[in-house]
Amino acid sequence: MIDQIFQKNGVLHSKLKEFTPRSSQQEMAEAVFDAIRYSGNLVCESGTGTGKTYAYLVPAILSKKRTVITTATRALQEQVFFRDLPNLLQVLNADIKTCMLKGRANYLCRHRLKQAQQQIDQVGIRMRYPLSKINEWANRTQTGDLSEVKDIPENSPVWRVVTSTSENCLGGHCHDFNKCHVNTARKKAIESDLVVINHHVYFSDLSLKESGFGGLLPEHDIIIFDEAHSLPEIASNFFGFTFSSIQVKYLIDDIQSAELEENSCIDFQSIFLKLEQSVKDLILLAKKNYQGPKIYGEVKNHEWEEKTTKLKITFGDLVSALESAAVAGTGLTRCRDRAIWMSDNLWTWCEDSDQKSARWFSSHKNGFNLNSTPLDMGQILREHMNLPGKSRIFTSATLSVDRNFSTFMKKVGLAEQNTDTGFWDSPYDYTNNCRLLIDESMPEPSDPRFPESMKQVIVEIATVSRGRAFCLFTSFMMLNCVYDLVRAEVDWPLYRQGDMPKQTLINNFIENEHSVLFGTSTFWQGVDIKGDALSCIIIDKLPFGSPGDPVIKSRIQYCHEQGNNPFKQIQIPEAVVILKQGVGRLIRSETDRGVLVICDSRILKKPYGKIFLDSLPKIPIVGDIRKIKEFYRGIYKSKGA
Repeated sequence: MIDQIFQKNGVLHSKLKEFTPRSSQQEMAEAVFDAIRYSGNLVCESGTGTGKTYAYLVPAILSKKRTVITTATRALQEQVFFRDLPNLLQVLNADIKTCMLKGRANYLCRHRLKQAQQQIDQVGIRMRYPLSKINEWANRTQTGDLSEVKDIPENSPVWRVVTSTSENCLGGHCHDFNKCHVNTARKKAIESDLVVINHHVYFSDLSLKESGFGGLLPEHDIIIFDEAHSLPEIASNFFGFTFSSIQVKYLIDDIQSAELEENSCIDFQSIFLKLEQSVKDLILLAKKNYQGPKIYGEVKNHEWEEKTTKLKITFGDLVSALESAAVAGTGLTRCRDRAIWMSDNLWTWCEDSDQKSARWFSSHKNGFNLNSTPLDMGQILREHMNLPGKSRIFTSATLSVDRNFSTFMKKVGLAEQNTDTGFWDSPYDYTNNCRLLIDESMPEPSDPRFPESMKQVIVEIATVSRGRAFCLFTSFMMLNCVYDLVRAEVDWPLYRQGDMPKQTLINNFIENEHSVLFGTSTFWQGVDIKGDALSCIIIDKLPFGSPGDPVIKSRIQYCHEQGNNPFKQIQIPEAVVILKQGVGRLIRSETDRGVLVICDSRILKKPYGKIFLDSLPKIPIVGDIRKIKEFYRGIYKSKGA
């Protein structure tokens, strides 16, 4: 059945003009089909250009089983739902109910919008114009999906005012419950045969079911995790917690709004003043003593204990006041429940009892976070990922380390004996269309001479590539240092992460043909630039996590305590996956050609370097920049440029 759909002159080839038959895509589809038929787990890496989306969508549609597809990014979620899925449903003549379900923060809350309009003095004069635009749209929208509003920036503070969270939602007590966009979207999801969500929604559903409440998703037979490499990190954020100064501010804002509506006659103002002062005291302490994120043991001292004890006491006073105020209405009741939850997190963070989480402190200009992150997500997810009766498909272009999936499976709690695996290389011709430059004479990244050496590489390579280059860094410090050196020497258009929004940077880079873009972590993945606009990726060093990062530091220590080798089991595998993501930005179509430059000579000199090289596509390695110049001349000659 699968071969008749994917083969040359098959259903897809004959009905979809853009479809190119690929044996790797058909093989993956057959593996997914088998996993669905036998209710098994499948972990599969599918290289760029394989066509993995069709390879899992077709078997899911044909199965006629209830299916959930989850992605890490909104871009892929929308691509699957608005482009790939409709194409296949039409071609396969399949009659199934489908829907896309986003997280709560993506939908308008009618109650919160009314509340903001009635309390405009509290939300701020600057909100008047965007609130009027949102109100105008609210009268005509059918879905309440905020992506329909095009003329208000994504980072506008107005969005928090007109959306709800699970903590401040009034639920069935809300006057607008029957017209609630979130409930309408969830009801549609429950009634659908195939639902497209994101990983955050998946873990929200998991949490609700664990708490004994009804889930967000229908009972399903198949769950397909696309962009599965992001699962461990997203799960860690979800199953941990944060107590932050901004949470305190938002709680106070919501208490004030609820009090205006429900009038408990409790005097909150004196408590607010004490609580705000406690928060300010901790912020001032952080500015004075703590630079950068710190693990719990690095911040704990007498002064810290004094400030956090004061915060716990004042927060306790707030909880007590809310206990008395809650009888006045649902809004204040929800604020009380939220305050209790926050108080529990604060006390948990300040105790020494939790040995299975990394507790770490981070501060910024006007606030702080007390974070708790699980050290071993695999233990938490194991019971969910191995329940019988469901098919679980995990796919991405970057799941394996040297074609081995054991690290990924351990992170998500999969039992290897119950999980099939598959590996399909990219169909793109890396041997002829790509070159990898590694100069063994480069100083190591820790050498003071490295920034100057990297600057020279960028100038030489970008000159011959005529710009069209991404320079990817593992830290802002190195990025800024090298950027300044390059900026002083060239007059090309240079774009630097942080100078403008990400999408604006990408658009400017594409429009200015001979430009160079400098970026860090967010540019290593999820950027898809096909064609001549991008023909060079220059990477500063192997992307090992910073040993000063509190979560990495805690996980290394935990791994040591378990009698394992953290460098082999944590640091190398994670760096390999990140490097593969960065390399994957270069060749995005069959006709793309380009050069990859890794400025870190350790990849050739150190024994572990072979693991990195063996995990990358088979790109010819050269050590002389003159070979790169010859390669580019060949590109220009073939194009008549």
